[in-house]
Amino acid sequence: MDTEDLQQKLHAQVALAERSEHAFLTLKACNEALVRTSSEQEFLAEFCRLCVVEAGYAHALVTLAGPDPHEVLQSFASYGSLQSYVDNLQVTWDDAPTGQGPTGRAIKTGQSQLADWRSPQASLTPWQDLAQQHHITASIALPIKQGDRVLGALNIYSTEPNSFSPADQELLEQVAQLLAYGLTSRQTLAAQDRLLDQTIQAIVKMVELRDPYTQGHENQVARLAYTIAHQLQLPEDTARGIYVAGLLHDVGKLRAPAEILSKPGRLDPIEYELIKLHSQASYDILRNIQFPWQVAEIALQHHERLDGSGYPQKLKGDQILLGARIIAVADVIDAMTSHRPYRPGLGLGAAIAEIEANRGQLYDPDVVDACLAILHSPGLVWTDLPRPPQASDPIA
Repeated sequence: MDTEDLQQKLHAQVALAERSEHAFLTLKACNEALVRTSSEQEFLAEFCRLCVVEAGYAHALVTLAGPDPHEVLQSFASYGSLQSYVDNLQVTWDDAPTGQGPTGRAIKTGQSQLADWRSPQASLTPWQDLAQQHHITASIALPIKQGDRVLGALNIYSTEPNSFSPADQELLEQVAQLLAYGLTSRQTLAAQDRLLDQTIQAIVKMVELRDPYTQGHENQVARLAYTIAHQLQLPEDTARGIYVAGLLHDVGKLRAPAEILSKPGRLDPIEYELIKLHSQASYDILRNIQFPWQVAEIALQHHERLDGSGYPQKLKGDQILLGARIIAVADVIDAMTSHRPYRPGLGLGAAIAEIEANRGQLYDPDVVDACLAILHSPGLVWTDLPRPPQASDPIA
């Protein structure tokens, strides 16, 4: 559905809305949820909340249909005053009595199902007593469809009579279409995120295989940088971009000679100059990957220092991206505390002393202060710092 089609639909829906305030507010809630949210779970949860808070319905419930029609449908998103009713629902979409109610029929037929709960009906028998206890007077179950495939159902409940006029139903069917659009678009984004996560981890693994002596370095730098970003109260999306840059900041080492990376003694000046090329190499590798953040630029600058003594561009102060200034501090902390072929780890105390001594000269003072606050947190195990949620994580 392109932008022009959406605009045409919305104009038509506004005309209908003049005759149906509750349903129009539900449509507005769906559009607000589309704009505000990124994941499918967040989108549906926010939509259900707005149906109650903004549109004034008693409860909104979204169930997604699995492949087995005999399996009891699970609530994927729910909000309102009827949660105890929803928690006790036993609904399927098969031919059993539990599949003959509004939700089961909406999923089976792909058609909206209105229900008047004030009068006894055979199809409502399994839930009628429970509905009366919760003063439910009417409900509508709307199929959420992608083409001919029914993804699930949207249920809206009311405790007021005459809640769903034909105009209401027409608008709410448009809402169900937008829900399907929002779900599929977010599933596409989630798939893209999973692919990006997998690509990043594959690159990290290649770097670790190339330089086994620094195994885990990228992940630890990324986690510390991510935590520093939050300590600085940066937005979550910015913090995630810094985390990704931390994972990939040393990818340029793929171009460094293996014998230098694994050399047991200190590097001579020529070898050191070769290693310094990894920042530029990281940039060259990453710049053609379409990240939503400045990952390549941060990788290029992570060895720059405030006083201009860093490399490769000898940038100073605010010429250095904040993400690079954060990675610089996290990189120093992990490098000094970790073992290297030419020396044992120097310990966290030595790393802290380094960033304290060069606060404001080599390292951004705000970043140093944020890092110190983290490292001095009571009971903190700094090698077990958090990471942002990944697209492959299970939904809680």
